[in-house]
Amino acid sequence: MKTGILIALCLVGCQSKSHEAVVSERNKSPKVVGTETPSTEDIALINAALENLVKANDFEPQEGSTRIVLLENSIAKFNKFIEDNLVRMLDDRKAKQVDFDMRQDLAKRNQNLSSFKGFKFSPAIIVASETEVFGSSEMDSYNMIEKQRAKAYVHLYLPGYSKNRKSAILFFHFGPTPHGATCSMLMVKENNVWTVAWRKTAYYA
Repeated sequence: MKTGILIALCLVGCQSKSHEAVVSERNKSPKVVGTETPSTEDIALINAALENLVKANDFEPQEGSTRIVLLENSIAKFNKFIEDNLVRMLDDRKAKQVDFDMRQDLAKRNQNLSSFKGFKFSPAIIVASETEVFGSSEMDSYNMIEKQRAKAYVHLYLPGYSKNRKSAILFFHFGPTPHGATCSMLMVKENNVWTVAWRKTAYYA
């Protein structure tokens, strides 16, 4: 059985459809990438987080899978509804660690799309477009993940940082899953290196 928690809540865009279906529909309309450019700090943090997922035995284990597919565009329009659901999926201790500054930064930085295309990640992280991942149907994402020998795709919001920049929350959708799933990761920086303090997943029913 998958780790994480099964909940009936839906983040924006989920509702009764899987994340794959929502993104496939969105791809039919033109979109503009916003002006928020990922920083060097963002890339280092994201790289550390996704490498952790590749190595984690309790995250989407697939025999022979040694990669993570990163969608090249971030998710835009982070709002209060999404923030409330992010906090609700955490226990009290974890929720307190995602402080107001982190949540405010997360909301501020994710009002427009941003692109990870052209940035250097570890070989285990494959950057792919939404069209490459989702194609023309929901099943295309399953086929793409299997072909790439990947554990999952991840669709990120840019990280939200604490005021001292020594910790951050990374929040993302991942799949493919029947009804959508999200993950929160608290990242901490020590000796100029980002590591994972904890990770919490949620699968939607």
